[in-house]
Amino acid sequence: MFDHGVLDAMRPRTVLVIQSTVDPRAVRAIGAQADNRGVLVVDAPVSGTGTAARQKQLLVMTGGSAEAVAAAAPLFETCAGTVVHCGGVGDAQIAKLINNAVFTANLKLIHDAFEVGEQIGITADALRKVLQAGSARSFSLDKSEHIFHPDHAPHSAQLLRKDAGLLASLTDALGIDTGALISVADLAVDVIQSHRESHENPTQRPTGRVHHRGLLCAGRLREERPRAYPDESSTGP
Repeated sequence: MFDHGVLDAMRPRTVLVIQSTVDPRAVRAIGAQADNRGVLVVDAPVSGTGTAARQKQLLVMTGGSAEAVAAAAPLFETCAGTVVHCGGVGDAQIAKLINNAVFTANLKLIHDAFEVGEQIGITADALRKVLQAGSARSFSLDKSEHIFHPDHAPHSAQLLRKDAGLLASLTDALGIDTGALISVADLAVDVIQSHRESHENPTQRPTGRVHHRGLLCAGRLREERPRAYPDESSTGP
């Protein structure tokens, strides 16, 4: 839409706030175009749930000039409990993608923890209570039942794979070694997807143990090269 007059129609000093989670390079390209027209851009993806938004408890990550972020502050006050200025335009997107990759990778560890517990003989209910009350507690753990549920798994897998793919594409282009982060996130998405497949085919047990191809270099995520403006219909992790 920015190639069809949107920026041209904006008055100088107008503030454009981008809250979708998209490719940081795309946001920076928009920022450069906007700067040429005197339009201020704030890169401001969010983390949290719909309930958190209604309670004004979202995390908003911001990227842009201090002037632009200050001008957009009244908007963030309507939904945010925490606002973190991450740097320039695009930097907030990078912070959000790293956050989501950690969230996703944790889901793989949680899945494997319950697999181990089941094989040893600890009930899932007992183990969940221990993990939620112990040092292993995390937002990923709190949301894992919802995400792994067969009714939600396809949508969850699509969004999480999109975000992990964006980070993989960016770090690959920059020649950055992500260690285990992208690889484990890749495995997690496979596990989430397998929960839906096992629901449709009860003879197929959900497992992430056969998906070790991601450990090589998160090859599929790096090959999928997300488009610059992927659609996002809901708030992310």
